[in-house]
Amino acid sequence: MSNIQLFKNEKFGKVRVVEIEGKPYFAGVDVARVLGYSKVLPSIKETGGYIPVNVELSPEEVMTRALLIAQETIKRVEDEKGHLLQKAETS
Repeated sequence: MSNIQLFKNEKFGKVRVVEIEGKPYFAGVDVARVLGYSKVLPSIKETGGYIPVNVELSPEEVMTRALLIAQETIKRVEDEKGHLLQKAETS
């Protein structure tokens, strides 16, 4: 494992990176800052989740988006659960 290095770019500033087994790994907190996600962790701590909100969306549109995300998440988890149960039954 290499030492942490600083990746610098004029457009977004500095991001720490470390190489592990030949692959670069960027510091998540640095990437989140660059992408403007400074309110992600406080939002998750306060509400239990985070949905980036476009300021042009109405509260109803935000709730609709949240509902769709929840439904997709529930379906994905149910599909994964079904797959695991099937795999356990055949083992």
